[in-house]
Amino acid sequence: MHPGHDSEQDAVKRRKETRYPVDAEAIVERGNGEQIQASTVNVSGCGVLLETVGDATLAVGEQVQCGIKLYEGKPPQSWGHGKVIRVENSRVAIEFKGA
Repeated sequence: MHPGHDSEQDAVKRRKETRYPVDAEAIVERGNGEQIQASTVNVSGCGVLLETVGDATLAVGEQVQCGIKLYEGKPPQSWGHGKVIRVENSRVAIEFKGA
């Protein structure tokens, strides 16, 4: 571990809410309308951790709209507006507004 970096245990202690593992198709929409395909890793009442598909990258601080595909044969349902708070390779953590 590097000085100044939190361990996974420290990060878990700081979390506002319990995270639940969920595997579902997701869409992240940027402010310019570009859509990025992703899948959920886990969700909480405050946000979501996603695994992006392909070469798409998001930046910390970027405002996005999230959608999740709940029903087969139907488009993704809007899930909420949020801000990218962490990017690690293809994983992106998004905190929902008002969380």
